[in-house]
Amino acid sequence: MAYDSGYVTNAYELIAKIDATVTANNWKAVYQRMNSDNKLDLAVWEGIGDGNDKIYVEMRVLDNERIVIDGLAGYDRYLDYYEQPGSIQQSLKATIDDTVDQPMLHTTGNELFYYWVFVNNYRIICITRMAIQYESLYAGLLLPIASERQYPYPMYIAANTSVKGARWTSNDSSGSFLFPYKNSGFLRRADGVWRSFSSRHLEPDPYSTGPVFRYNTHNKKLIPNYKGASSSSIVQDNFLLLPVILQTTNPIDMCGILRDVYWVSGTRDLSAEQTFECEGSTYMCFDTKQFRDSNSYFCIKM
Repeated sequence: MAYDSGYVTNAYELIAKIDATVTANNWKAVYQRMNSDNKLDLAVWEGIGDGNDKIYVEMRVLDNERIVIDGLAGYDRYLDYYEQPGSIQQSLKATIDDTVDQPMLHTTGNELFYYWVFVNNYRIICITRMAIQYESLYAGLLLPIASERQYPYPMYIAANTSVKGARWTSNDSSGSFLFPYKNSGFLRRADGVWRSFSSRHLEPDPYSTGPVFRYNTHNKKLIPNYKGASSSSIVQDNFLLLPVILQTTNPIDMCGILRDVYWVSGTRDLSAEQTFECEGSTYMCFDTKQFRDSNSYFCIKM
């Protein structure tokens, strides 16, 4: 696991930081496009997974504020960005003149904001702090609850909104890859078909296409057991961390686990950006924008 953080002012600067972080940590840039101002505005990266995988993530800057995210099954240098094999854009029949409604990270266009990029061999996570809100994206593979032969390419792409969705300032935007809304999340199922994944509500909801365990469940009485504290972080042997599992309702299926992302119990003594230690590893906490109450935070293994 590697991560980077710092300040940027727009989407062009952010994608450049993402590119620098992923290419320094086992991801290869198979394509990069610069605009007329010599700014990176389109990139396709290839991840190695367990060393034998080829995982393709595409990001494209629409303007100063917006980055469109896609997952590809491969990369063909003779095809344009919207024609790439196995992409969400191909699934939605995109054209060069029509940006389809797919996951997008919406940021500010001319104001300083903070970012974190967390990278492992399987996926890319980016979190931004704009004003007092945390917006996030996840792009890459899940840990499938199946054998590799049964579920060979469990790709999950999700961000804080969609191309035709609400701005980050709106309460109608999802804010987090944990609670995608409408087309801000897409899950590539075992049959190779992309399906919109929506799980906006903390409680189970009939309009969701899939719950996210442990958030969309009713058992919210799990309490952490604290050992003690240091000056820099909470130290706890028995901090209650649970894997975040994506499920679907049609068909009913447990699909996979977000890699190195965990539900963390309680909110007492925890706040966004705070780190804590558990069994020799360090984790950083964030809230999900939509919810900041008990048992709604998540953490990323650093």
